[in-house]
Amino acid sequence: MRLRKSSLLVAAAGALALTGLLVPRANAFPGGQLLIDSSAGTTMNAFDADTAGGALDVMGNARGSASTQYCFDIGSFSTVGLHDLSLSFAIAAVTTAPGGAFTTLDLAYGTNGTTWTNFDTIAINQDGSFHIINDNLPTGANSQSTLFLQFCFSGATNASGHVFVDNIQVNSVIPEPSTYLGSLLGLLGVLVLCWYQRQCLMRGLSFRRV
Repeated sequence: MRLRKSSLLVAAAGALALTGLLVPRANAFPGGQLLIDSSAGTTMNAFDADTAGGALDVMGNARGSASTQYCFDIGSFSTVGLHDLSLSFAIAAVTTAPGGAFTTLDLAYGTNGTTWTNFDTIAINQDGSFHIINDNLPTGANSQSTLFLQFCFSGATNASGHVFVDNIQVNSVIPEPSTYLGSLLGLLGVLVLCWYQRQCLMRGLSFRRV
């Protein structure tokens, strides 16, 4: 997991800050079904000059029904002083048999890592190509000292498919001091969660089945 900030944004408003990491919970994804694929990434929704690299590989499950959800959580990070938050990422589903890849993604946010508010349900395109998802976070995510995001997948009935998630970004309009308004209008604070080439990112994710 990586936090990307320009020095200008840091000087102006502090941008977004990553305040802690999560310890993996019980009821995780089945062994070997959540990993980093070093060659599956994309430049879609990438930050700056980041290259394609790898992606988070969320594999279909063979242990539960299609309604069984498997989740991972990201956070916590601070959004104090920030508003108009948005979440974006690239996602692709690849399967070799019907029911092999997850078909539904539920997105939620929370402030304590245990209580969640769903803000979107996405039908995952099954065409094998990456697509960019853009979502506005609810106003309840604004100005939180600890904010968590949760990705919950369902709809898979066997383990023959993969859902790849890459280049997760949380963006926010930064409230600028009046002296900066003329030159900084429209700049965004960006929290970029790049999955590829990150040896420590698994410590920043919490994986569970519900």
